[in-house]
Amino acid sequence: MRLNSKNTLTLKYNYTNSRQQNGTFDVDLWGRSANGLERVYSNAVNGSLSTLIGSSTTNEFRFSFQFAKRFGPLTGRFGIMESTGGIGLDLHLLDDRFELRQDVFGFGEQLAPRWRVTMGYEFVRKLWLLGGVDDILSTDRRDYFVGLQLRFTDTDLKSVLPFAPTP
Repeated sequence: MRLNSKNTLTLKYNYTNSRQQNGTFDVDLWGRSANGLERVYSNAVNGSLSTLIGSSTTNEFRFSFQFAKRFGPLTGRFGIMESTGGIGLDLHLLDDRFELRQDVFGFGEQLAPRWRVTMGYEFVRKLWLLGGVDDILSTDRRDYFVGLQLRFTDTDLKSVLPFAPTP
């Protein structure tokens, strides 16, 4: 949404629905398998406010589609990241209230791939403080960011959307 000639507000919604037969239900690596059906649903809303500082800008549409698997405190991801192939690794600590995320993607777009590192902390239930560095390997395109993220599950949506089916 364009607020004025120099400021743009963007909201993004992400929905994840995964299902694994005979999963481990996120037990520690030394634990035994629970042999059942593991279902994980998550929703995330991201917002950003962009301000035009220079004299030109480029509008592009990009999308992401990733597969992920969690192994104890680590989550490995691969798939399409911002319309290019990529991989990611997440570290979850402090009862999943702290995250360190790394993404490497955009192979072939520039001389070096794009590497993004994000740290997040859930300081209030469902509300995350995020910060990080994007395009670390490129000195002229490196970008630093700070933001807030609202995360919610299907159960949270049920109170807002009572007509939505139960998973």
